[in-house]
Amino acid sequence: MNAAKLPAAVLALGALALGCEPADRPAPVGPTAGNLMADAEVDDAPAWSAWSVPVNLGAVVNSASNDQHPSISKDGLSLYFVSNRPGGYGGNDIWITQRTTVEDPWGPPQNLGSAINTSSSDFAPDLTIDGHHLYLNSTRPGGCGGSDLYVARRRDKGDDFGWSPPQNLGCSISTIYDESGPTFFDDEATGTQFLYFTSFNRPDGLGDFDIYVSTRRGDEDAWGPGVDVVEVNGP
Repeated sequence: MNAAKLPAAVLALGALALGCEPADRPAPVGPTAGNLMADAEVDDAPAWSAWSVPVNLGAVVNSASNDQHPSISKDGLSLYFVSNRPGGYGGNDIWITQRTTVEDPWGPPQNLGSAINTSSSDFAPDLTIDGHHLYLNSTRPGGCGGSDLYVARRRDKGDDFGWSPPQNLGCSISTIYDESGPTFFDDEATGTQFLYFTSFNRPDGLGDFDIYVSTRRGDEDAWGPGVDVVEVNGP
């Protein structure tokens, strides 16, 4: 792994963090545990400035259940997240809340439905910038291990319920171990695409959870085997 790629790896850490908790790990506690938060005053903040104090998205979006791992669309109008709230298909489902403009409040969350969610745990949505791909991890049957990486596709990026059933990324990237928290990055300058994710207890890892990266040359190529990002992982 070239150290020149480290900025992308570091950016992936925040998105990965909520997707790499083992199923038997205790749920977070506290006044904001399991709640979705937004950064305040982002319109007035210069690039590379400090983060402002998070603002809770409120009771319309959040619930008494665990609501976590948000991924927002490029236009800021669709927010995908994971929840184990009632009304889902399994232990954890992917939900969406929408708004008409960025000035409007978020609407009541809706389950993405049976095209995406299963009776298993479906987790860690990552919506690509172009809006046509939704990466996730799932423990559904038919995979390569306990938790595998999947991608769903849609033609119309404005149709949040037009997703095709997720497809497994294959056993070169998903293994007999647990892969989770996919985060997609497209290097337009080189044409190389990167998928960062975590894997648990791999023999080539440095600790329990390690961050890995897989690459490919375009949408039609298969993802290569995951490579441990040794620059950021520790024992």
